[in-house]
Amino acid sequence: MTGTMVYASGWTLDDIHWGSFGSHKGRAGTFWQRLKSAALVELNAPDYVTYLQRVFRNSDTNYSCQHRAMGSRGNPARTRSGTVAERADPSFDFKSAFARFRAGYTAPHFATDDPDSVRGSRRGEDDRPLRGRIGNILILQRIRDSADEPVLKEIAGRIAADEFRPLQAVPRNP
Repeated sequence: MTGTMVYASGWTLDDIHWGSFGSHKGRAGTFWQRLKSAALVELNAPDYVTYLQRVFRNSDTNYSCQHRAMGSRGNPARTRSGTVAERADPSFDFKSAFARFRAGYTAPHFATDDPDSVRGSRRGEDDRPLRGRIGNILILQRIRDSADEPVLKEIAGRIAADEFRPLQAVPRNP
């Protein structure tokens, strides 16, 4: 980790050093495919938060407070991955891809008012977003540390930092 750049929040596409982007190295790569997929899933965050609010509605756990940052479609971080993928691969149309994604799949537990956890317990629901976020951070850090393409390194580092920030705000149970 020595010498690794730490990126501030609130970055935009203009902050990325696109001049050094070797598009021939990036468009078909696994990272870009994952980024496109993740971008589509990220836009489902508001539905996921609504589901979690139902599960935790009569609970002492203030789940919506702990994970509020996940839920806003207006949050620039929700669409940043898709916008970055469009910049890297002009043939990728984020809006159209999301429309096809939503038309083809909606998690059944998002479309019901059932307050029961699909994972069997509130504990399972409480732990899942944390495990997913940590997994994303580790994958992004590995890409950042092993990539040869400078813009890919930078983007992976920026998104990993974005994934980490909300973890700092989550209250810890003693």
